[in-house]
Amino acid sequence: MEKRPEISFASILLCLLVMFIHIASQPVSVLSRDSVQFVSVLFPWRLSAFVVQGFIFLSALKFFLKPPLKNYRQFYWRRIKTIAIPYVLWTIGYYFFFYVAGYYHLSLRDLLRYLLLGNIVSPFYFIVIILQFYALMPLWQKLFRRFDPLILIACSFAITVLFPQVLPKVLAKAGITLSYTDRLFPTYLLYWTLGAIYGLQEEKLKKLLKKRAFLFVGIWVLFGIGDLLYTYQTYVYGVFVPFLETLHIFYCVFAIFVVMTVGTYVSEGRWTKLSSWTFTAYLSHCLFLNLINFFMQSVGITDIGLSFALRFFFVYAATFLFCFLSQKAKQRLLQQKGAQ
Repeated sequence: MEKRPEISFASILLCLLVMFIHIASQPVSVLSRDSVQFVSVLFPWRLSAFVVQGFIFLSALKFFLKPPLKNYRQFYWRRIKTIAIPYVLWTIGYYFFFYVAGYYHLSLRDLLRYLLLGNIVSPFYFIVIILQFYALMPLWQKLFRRFDPLILIACSFAITVLFPQVLPKVLAKAGITLSYTDRLFPTYLLYWTLGAIYGLQEEKLKKLLKKRAFLFVGIWVLFGIGDLLYTYQTYVYGVFVPFLETLHIFYCVFAIFVVMTVGTYVSEGRWTKLSSWTFTAYLSHCLFLNLINFFMQSVGITDIGLSFALRFFFVYAATFLFCFLSQKAKQRLLQQKGAQ
């Protein structure tokens, strides 16, 4: 497949943002809600909260850039090797890490639950979601290659809004509990649909993004301001805003469009190789986050500003050093294997 620097750019940016979200979660949860420091962390934290949606968009985009899938066995085996198996191994690794740290007791049932729900660490629920989308790939091929894109977008938007926000309330009246909608694929269907359509109509949509760049940026800014204002009311004053989640959907969509628009102006370079590190960074950064948290706890560092700075620099540095060393080790193993 032809190299596309905008995809590499988007992957790297989203990876950096997902790490920031987890680094910033602690000060967001402990800072005084009426402080300037809280707002200074809350706003970039909230504006970054489109990363899972962005990764889902990119996953669909990259698949539908390719010709129609014919060899499903090869497709599923590749996803098992590159996504499912690393996810299982990292989940088991985190589980034993927390066991050694004294947080968990050994329980096969608990481990299987963590694997099923993707909640051993915060970002793993994305993997559970994306595997659901991959499992339904025959359906997506038929839908997106046969039906009108506008109809698909409208239906996907309705499902993305109604499934997590309305359906649980309706079912609750009948005594049925629908849990964990945040890790079920219908909640993210709109982003998958938009990614698929972008992949199928790449040249046309890329030109549209470039031509209307200022319009997309302007709409993104407006939705961002609205999202921040209502999020602030919710967090600081406890005001319930019934349309906030729907507003956030629009913000996420235009945030993704803006990232892709910026990416179209980026040139191919050595930096694009960093995109091959993103999945490793996604899996591993919470390990380094927990390590620095344990260290600060052991030495008595409690200042919120200092602890945030230490988390920020350590997690980014340690994660990308680990990715670099992992890649070098993988290359050496492949060279040794090839020499045999």
